[in-house]
Amino acid sequence: MKRLEQEYKWQVPCKAFFKVFRKAFSQGTDVSNIVRYSITDRYFDDNSFALSRAKSALRLRKSNKQYELTLKTNGKNKNGLASRSELTLKIKAKTAQGALKEFKTLATENIKGIKDLHSLFIIKNKRQACDIKTKTFSAQAVFDDCNICTTKKTIKLYEIELEFFEGSFNDFKKFCQKVSLETKVEPCGISKVATAVANL
Repeated sequence: MKRLEQEYKWQVPCKAFFKVFRKAFSQGTDVSNIVRYSITDRYFDDNSFALSRAKSALRLRKSNKQYELTLKTNGKNKNGLASRSELTLKIKAKTAQGALKEFKTLATENIKGIKDLHSLFIIKNKRQACDIKTKTFSAQAVFDDCNICTTKKTIKLYEIELEFFEGSFNDFKKFCQKVSLETKVEPCGISKVATAVANL
């Protein structure tokens, strides 16, 4: 499935800020119950680093015993709003070895010129997620407690995302601006992936 991802991201110094943002998100909205789950993302490129040079990202995700491939293309970040298109394909295999084999086959079939993929880094994430509904738009908030593992080091990162789903996009942007004012945290211009790439 191909779709446009539009979201605001905030990086915070510690997990205590999750509570601060949950309070800000709940103002005048319907915030449904928080779901907690673990995610392991492995990011790949070929020997020529074609994806990195194109500012794209290819990952193999494991979540709730399910695997999927996601290709994120070069996007833009304006005033903290990140927008990029992404292609996600479900993987049928249930084992790590089988999923990796199927992942490489799908990548070769769906990404022109890609071959000889190798792993760049791993992001291990304890995620909390909740749906947010206002009178004019719906979105999803996620709270990520991450370890970014490269060959050089492990980086601890706490990130909060609010992804637009449907409704009034202008109201969504105004809501995010109010969240930044209330929490006193400005949206960040660098993602988990960009942080990892900078530390390869």
